[in-house]
Amino acid sequence: MISLKAMMKQVDMKRAKVARLNVQLKEANAAKLDAETDLIDYMIKENMKSTTRDAATGGYTLKQTNVPSVVDWGKLDAYILRYKALDMLQRRVSSTAWRERMEAGKKVPGIDVYTKYSLTKVK
Repeated sequence: MISLKAMMKQVDMKRAKVARLNVQLKEANAAKLDAETDLIDYMIKENMKSTTRDAATGGYTLKQTNVPSVVDWGKLDAYILRYKALDMLQRRVSSTAWRERMEAGKKVPGIDVYTKYSLTKVK
């Protein structure tokens, strides 16, 4: 059986490896985003909807999608409440808001609770 100290060392080593890989992943994602931005800018400038395809590299299609960005939460909240437009919201409970209500002794119906465990490294 492995000792507690050995298990802790394993966790430390795995966390260090993940940290190194995350740095590499962040750099790779940034480089990918730069390349994609260059291609998108070129395709927009040249008024292209798609690139030519070949067997070796394939091709790309430029897709345009409008995405909402909230600039006034008060106005949006009023609209959602007035028109009962709850479908505009994602179905997820704020853990912080739920926890605050629980600590204040308020019961929130329709919630099931599970326990999540995590480790925090202390030095």
